[in-house]
Amino acid sequence: MTSLRARRLTFAALGAGLGCVSPPTKGDLNNTQLVNDMAETVNELRVVNSELRTSLDSLTLVVARQDTLLRQVANAAGVQLPPR
Repeated sequence: MTSLRARRLTFAALGAGLGCVSPPTKGDLNNTQLVNDMAETVNELRVVNSELRTSLDSLTLVVARQDTLLRQVANAAGVQLPPR
């Protein structure tokens, strides 16, 4: 019997609690949409940032190779280059 009574009390409490909640207003829905749009924008920025970092790393390797090649050519020609 206590189990049945506990269930009834639980459902009564839930019903009373849900009765206090008002339905979302148009402003609430607009704010929710705005937050979702902002989250999508942040994720897109993360993707773009990752792509830019990859490009930068690639360009850094290209510059390092060119620098090494120029130093080797200058060394072979006997030309002094300033230190890095």
